[in-house]
Amino acid sequence: MRTLAILAVLTAGMMAAAATAQQTKADKAGKDASRSADKAGATQNKPGEKQQPTVKPPETRRAERELDQDDEIGELDEEMAEQDQEAAERDQEAGEHDQEAAEQDQEAAERDQQAAERDQEAAERDQEAAERDQEAAERDQEAADVRPAEASPAKKSAKEDAKSKAGKDSKKQGPRESGKPNGENK
Repeated sequence: MRTLAILAVLTAGMMAAAATAQQTKADKAGKDASRSADKAGATQNKPGEKQQPTVKPPETRRAERELDQDDEIGELDEEMAEQDQEAAERDQEAGEHDQEAAEQDQEAAERDQQAAERDQEAAERDQEAAERDQEAAERDQEAADVRPAEASPAKKSAKEDAKSKAGKDSKKQGPRESGKPNGENK
């Protein structure tokens, strides 16, 4: 059964090939006849007679349509190729723009990093200054705590000076009765 199907396909293919070959021969013969008739008709036209339009066989018209379609397809392909080229150029420009933007972003990131490092260094200097200020404040506090004890002898000396001066003044006024106030000793 399978063999019969294969034979049928082969027979059909051979018949189609033979028909195509006959058609091609007929087309050539028709073209040759039509050219001969055109030449003969051109020489036989008399002045004043209308020239008969040449009738082309259907195969010729089909071939011309196919050629026209091929030309149109070729033009469309060319236009599409140009559009593809333009799109590729736009993509290239966009890629270059993206590259430039990435480089600018990288430079900005580096500047930000440097600024952050400078800020860190400034913060460390501020911290060190704050520690020095704290130490100075502690030294000032310690010195203030020590001063009242040291100031006592100075106060004593000032009091003694005041007393001695007062004593000199009191000698001028006369002896003072010691003991109870308001002369209760008498």
